[in-house]
Amino acid sequence: MAEPVSEQLLRALAHPLRLGLLVELEERGERSPAELATALHADRAIVDEHLAILRGAGLIADDVVPGRVTTTGHGWVEIAQHLRSLQP
Repeated sequence: MAEPVSEQLLRALAHPLRLGLLVELEERGERSPAELATALHADRAIVDEHLAILRGAGLIADDVVPGRVTTTGHGWVEIAQHLRSLQP
């Protein structure tokens, strides 16, 4: 049986901009916060706030290359698939 999905993780996935950040990172690899803000047409400060939420949920890491952000491989795609499988 799959491990339960935490409330923190669900909250992190519940915002369209955060999902957009994850998709951008998954499709294009590591990016700087400024590059992410430009790609998603969002204010850099707002992107930083959303990155902090994703980091807190363990979905991204920024310690691999200084100044760059990447997904952790924590499996957010698998989580989304799991959630879809729960729908009737």
